[in-house]
Amino acid sequence: MPSADHDLLNAAPAGFLSFRDDGEVVAVNDTLLDLLGYDREELMGLHVERLFGIAARIFYQTHLFPLVRMHGGAEEIYLELSSREGERIPVLLNARRTEMDGEPVSHCVVIRVHERKKYEDELLRAKKAAEAAHAEARAANEAKSHYLRSVSHEIRTPINALLGYADLLELNAGRPMGEQQLGYVERVRQAARHLLHLVNDVLDLAKIESGAMAVEVTPGELGPAADAALALVEPQAQEQGVRLVRPGTPDPGRYLGEHERVVQILVNLLSNAVKFTDSGGEVELDWSRVSKPDDGASLDGAGPWLRVRVADTGIGIPGDRLDEVFQPFKQIIDSGRAPRTGTGLGLAISREFARLMNGDITVRSEPGTGSTFSLWLRTGD
Repeated sequence: MPSADHDLLNAAPAGFLSFRDDGEVVAVNDTLLDLLGYDREELMGLHVERLFGIAARIFYQTHLFPLVRMHGGAEEIYLELSSREGERIPVLLNARRTEMDGEPVSHCVVIRVHERKKYEDELLRAKKAAEAAHAEARAANEAKSHYLRSVSHEIRTPINALLGYADLLELNAGRPMGEQQLGYVERVRQAARHLLHLVNDVLDLAKIESGAMAVEVTPGELGPAADAALALVEPQAQEQGVRLVRPGTPDPGRYLGEHERVVQILVNLLSNAVKFTDSGGEVELDWSRVSKPDDGASLDGAGPWLRVRVADTGIGIPGDRLDEVFQPFKQIIDSGRAPRTGTGLGLAISREFARLMNGDITVRSEPGTGSTFSLWLRTGD
């Protein structure tokens, strides 16, 4: 190498190292000597592995040298060199294999990395902390869900007993009961049913949160599901003086989903609509096949879709609070009205069920004019 080139190489701000395929060091510049604390005579002729720590030595044998030999070079390889005093020095290494004096030689440029190791250690610590936090949160969630499932099952037994005793009282035990007594029995029955509905909602939510809830996605038609849901909600609507409307539709409403869950969603949507509609109002259920869903629907893939619409003439929801209706235990209550009964779980659970069936639920509403909830289901086409 000409003297000028040699001086330039020694003055370079990066280390330089050349070694043969057998590992013998044949060239090194002053920058690398200063970094490692060696004299030139000490390094020349040594095996290049002497400059690596234990981990870097293994990496050199299994990855670095095979990579250089196979592809003729390597770029931005991170490893640690070992100084004369045993200090580990993190570096980035770029290598290129060429011929010199008729034999292959690998030339390496070595750049010390001052901060990368620290950053990588910090990232590793942060990753481990995040994984630990995630595992802890998951364990806590599973424990909570297990507790809720256990408690729910325990509560169901006395509730069912209450319902049974109410039926026995109504049977009279051989003596006629007055209208007032019958009213008391009916109140017991209604309270027990309300508690049972609450327990079932909590149990469903626990299963969903723990990932234990599964749905069977099979072809179905909406007509039977709609009729079943309307029949279940009819007593509530009659008591509140709200009219349920189900227009005839030529569309059979074919969908992909689970019949029982579709019925449960419709019952929740209809019951919620009736609850927030004053006497004399109406709640309408219909469906149609559409090619494009409404904005805000979280749906994957292309249509067509089955849109099941539950529209009411109720109190409506302020636009800035529409997202809250799907949050568990959340109810949007008009300050000028008496609070409605309920837990605020129905809509949250319904949307989760819809999404488990690869669908969704959206809402449009305006205070004073009512709300429209739309259940979106795949058609299978």
